[in-house]
Amino acid sequence: YKIRDKISVKMSSDDFSLIEVTNDIHEGKYKKKHHAIFDSNQMKIISDKKYLEVNNKVHTPLSSIFSLQSQKLKKNDTYKYNIYNLGKLKEVNISVLEKEKIKTPFGSYQSIVVSPKSIDGTHAISNKGDMKIWFSDDEKQIPLKIEIKIKHGSISLLLESIEQ
Repeated sequence: YKIRDKISVKMSSDDFSLIEVTNDIHEGKYKKKHHAIFDSNQMKIISDKKYLEVNNKVHTPLSSIFSLQSQKLKKNDTYKYNIYNLGKLKEVNISVLEKEKIKTPFGSYQSIVVSPKSIDGTHAISNKGDMKIWFSDDEKQIPLKIEIKIKHGSISLLLESIEQ
């Protein structure tokens, strides 16, 4: 089936934490719309149908990638995030696994591989999948590739170009 998801995220320019997110999910016959705003004064995420109280700043799956890009990633380091996605909040550890050379449409790169795991032992993403993210091993740490293994296969997102 075709996946035609649209996700819009407003995040803090300081730490890439969530300000507002809108999801318009179209995956085959499945459709879902979700909108949420983080109220930093009340420490609440206010969504379409409910609110969640939180103790710390929150990231989305996308904003956590930007946040990681700003870190000095080193093997065996772990970064803790509170991830908000489609009305659910989950504590996730993102671990730096290894360095690996990968090929992209615009050349081969030495990369740093990271993988998120939920703190409660469940999968960090839906569909019981596992995820790996490859960042370029340089000062920019550009996300080059994202691979998500899901129940019935896998999804690969590969950076196609870089504009200066």
